Amino acid sequence: QPQIRTMTFSPATLPDGVRRETAWEEDGFTLLGNDSFGSVSVGGSSNSTRPVNGTDFVNFLFVDSGARIEPLAGGTFDLLSLDLAEYSEVVLNNGSQPEFIDVSGFKADGSTVSVSFQLDMFLDGVGGSPDFQTFAPDSDFQNLVAIEFTNTLFALDNVVLQIPTPATGVCIMVAGAVAGFRRRRDQR
Repeated sequence: QPQIRTMTFSPATLPDGVRRETAWEEDGFTLLGNDSFGSVSVGGSSNSTRPVNGTDFVNFLFVDSGARIEPLAGGTFDLLSLDLAEYSEVVLNNGSQPEFIDVSGFKADGSTVSVSFQLDMFLDGVGGSPDFQTFAPDSDFQNLVAIEFTNTLFALDNVVLQIPTPATGVCIMVAGAVAGFRRRRDQR
């Protein structure tokens, strides 16, 4: 059975509500930025200019050259889904908000897959309408060693990752060997 992990960016305590980080570790994964990647913001605040989903999330403001998520202990994973939102109402209204959030997946075999998720360009903060959208990439986002975000000015939450069970790979190899053996036997 594969293991499902979710990065919720929920700290035990945030005395001032936000904190800048260069790395965030949670549930066996790390989010790394080349620069301070912005704020771990407490959702549900009374700031109506920011996205709200009732939980903590990451705002990407200060990323110079992207941020990555990768397993702390190495190995591979699949990206199942993630929640994205516009950075703030101010950024949205002044025209700086990117409409598409670009995500690249780096596979164990050295290849790369990419997707652009289109935001709805709607943000009402505490107004009651959902600010975050849930996106699920296609099945190409499997057997990854890292994912990378190349945009700035967006919010991220609930990154759902799946760690394949090592036995799954062994079962596939054994099943292939058995099928090959049967085929060879049937040909005789």
